[in-house]
Amino acid sequence: MTVLLVTFLFLAFVGTDHVVRLASRRAAARRADPRPAGTPRVVPPSYAELAKRAAH
Repeated sequence: MTVLLVTFLFLAFVGTDHVVRLASRRAAARRADPRPAGTPRVVPPSYAELAKRAAH
């Protein structure tokens, strides 16, 4: 029973380490290659514009 517990804990540690390394690698790649500065942000319309649309 102890062998199973130790095996499970070892596999959980190795799996968690693998996931953390993968996420870290993806984050580093994302920081190294940012979006171009000209990419427009999607901004929701203002309340006044929504009210004007609803009035018509």
